[in-house]
Amino acid sequence: MKRFILLFTLVAAFSMINAQKVTNILLVYDGKLYYLDGQSFNFPSNPPPQIQFPLVIQFTNNGDVLNAGDSMKMAMIIEGETKFALSITLNKAMQPGDTSMIDLQGLQVASSEFKASNTWCFDITKVYRSGVEQEISEPACANFTVSTGIAEVSRVETMVYPNPAKDVISIKNTNNATVYIYNILGKMVRKIDSTSDLLQVNVSDFSNGMYFIKIQNGNNVETKKILINK
Repeated sequence: MKRFILLFTLVAAFSMINAQKVTNILLVYDGKLYYLDGQSFNFPSNPPPQIQFPLVIQFTNNGDVLNAGDSMKMAMIIEGETKFALSITLNKAMQPGDTSMIDLQGLQVASSEFKASNTWCFDITKVYRSGVEQEISEPACANFTVSTGIAEVSRVETMVYPNPAKDVISIKNTNNATVYIYNILGKMVRKIDSTSDLLQVNVSDFSNGMYFIKIQNGNNVETKKILINK
């Protein structure tokens, strides 16, 4: 069972024996996460010199337990050229199978870097365990296109109510979506494949506290927070 650990921009983890892998490059738009791969964007005819392009990088520990203080380097690669590297240090232990996210929502990219057709990659290039360096490389890449106009992503708002909740929560706009519920520690406590527009979930067996609800429908990923208070 995987658990999600949301970390600060430069706080993450790595595993040895080539087991730390970038799994997804996600675009943040209007508070939701979308897979960058396969997206199309419309930019103004005369864009500003720098464009804010908020991303979240997801990676998974497929190896042994990771220790606080271990670190890694991750490179951002555009069209085969490394643009910058992040030095990332783990602030807590990470178990095998854990997934973590690096928040790059403040990312600023020169408008000249955007072409009609784009390939962007993120790659964990080095890991350090107790100060011992190891070089690895297994990049994840996303392809997307850019044209001129006003950028807009079509969306349907997902609603979760009541909030706070006691016994049952309702999740609106979940047709053909997979719903994951995680507790505050990042442990998945429920997974539901929804076949209806309105999904009702019995949470009477949940302990009081904050929970995160991830709704995934195709390439669209949305996360909501809900408080259980009995």
